[in-house]
Amino acid sequence: MNARRARLVAAMMMLALGATGCANVKNLVSPQQDIAVQQAKRTAEALQVFESRRDFAQFQAARARWREGNLAACREALEGLLERSPQHFEARALLAELLLSEEEYESARKHLELAIALRPDDARLQHMMGLLLEATEQEADALTFYQRAAELEPQNEQYSQSCRASTGSVPGPVGATEAAPKATNPSPVALASDWQSDAPNGQGSGQRLLADAERAFTAGDVPTARSLLTQAIAFEPDDAELLVRAAVLSLRHEQPDTAVFLLQPTAGRFSDSAAVQRTLGTAYYRQGDYGAAQRALQQALSLDKSNALAYLLMGCTLEKLGQSAAAKSHFEQARRLDPRL
Repeated sequence: MNARRARLVAAMMMLALGATGCANVKNLVSPQQDIAVQQAKRTAEALQVFESRRDFAQFQAARARWREGNLAACREALEGLLERSPQHFEARALLAELLLSEEEYESARKHLELAIALRPDDARLQHMMGLLLEATEQEADALTFYQRAAELEPQNEQYSQSCRASTGSVPGPVGATEAAPKATNPSPVALASDWQSDAPNGQGSGQRLLADAERAFTAGDVPTARSLLTQAIAFEPDDAELLVRAAVLSLRHEQPDTAVFLLQPTAGRFSDSAAVQRTLGTAYYRQGDYGAAQRALQQALSLDKSNALAYLLMGCTLEKLGQSAAAKSHFEQARRLDPRL
């Protein structure tokens, strides 16, 4: 009996030890599993941060190439970024703008539609779609997008200007205008004559000529666009803002020679205008005349030290001239004034 009891006690002890051992093993395994889960989570978070930083760096590089006029490198960077991160809105919008400037309308429209789906209330995208539709002779549809852009940003003169140009009249409330008939292939002289007749003393003619120059550029008719811009400036020779808008329009259509042609003769008269000097510096830079760009941008900065873009442009110019240390200083000042740069 004692022997049986001894065996029973021994068996119970073994069971107890076995149960304890299982519990200990379980306690050992569970923390290891938790550590593995935490490590995997940290790895995923680190990868996400890395990808975000890589996307940011690649987009900044693409924007820099865009500002330099190196469209091929800009496009390559944007397409690589979007292949990896299809939801990157800024990259999608910039690629659409690039393709539009290259007159690749079908591809530009695809990217614009995707970008608008991400941000339907972005006025810039609405206006860009209007430009694309007008370029492809879909004027009625273009007007809808121009009006939407003007509704979203009523203070933006460019969007209002597009509405006026598209309807052929000065708009009241958005949607209240009727489209005016457009002349077929009007000559610059005829346009100037017509607009002068319905705008006393030529008032407003400059803005209308700018609008028609925009259409001429879009159609690829650079000589007509240049002629229209020259007439616009002649109508309002003391309007520095109109001069800058004419030059910026030329730059947007990859015509720095036209921008210099417009600005150079009047730059001395507007030597106290930081905007004129800054735009002239940009035009020289896009031409590849970095020495002239530096002189114009120095004048702009002496007039206005609060403009981040002027510092950025000067940094790019100095970099081209091999003055890396000075360029870095200007880039840093640009970032201080505007962290987005």
